[in-house]
Amino acid sequence: MLPDFVIDILKAYKVEQLAVRLKSSRWEEKDLVFCTQYGRYLEPSHIVDDLKMYLRRAGLPPIRFHDLRHSAATILLGMGVNVKVIQELLGHENVNITLNLYAHALQVMHKQAMDDLNRLFRNDDSF
Repeated sequence: MLPDFVIDILKAYKVEQLAVRLKSSRWEEKDLVFCTQYGRYLEPSHIVDDLKMYLRRAGLPPIRFHDLRHSAATILLGMGVNVKVIQELLGHENVNITLNLYAHALQVMHKQAMDDLNRLFRNDDSF
């Protein structure tokens, strides 16, 4: 399952890809979503280089491609998404794997929960 905004982006990309495909006399149909301008497989090193370029343009530090998966899981945890849902999205065999891998994010969430409780019971209007 994907969020609607990702589906919209993929649909737009498909239209762009069709235009490229129609212009190319060297297109090789391999039924790929992401491919070269000729329909061929992308080189992993090019994907890594592109990620580095986009991160640099955004003023972000370099990360490994696999770190995107960890970032997504951490963001979902921070959003309060149920850990079981995150476990299923990541494809972990059981929820304990997810909990062990993302314990650091849960610690931050625990602190936030305690801060929220403090504000609530101290009648702090900033809650």
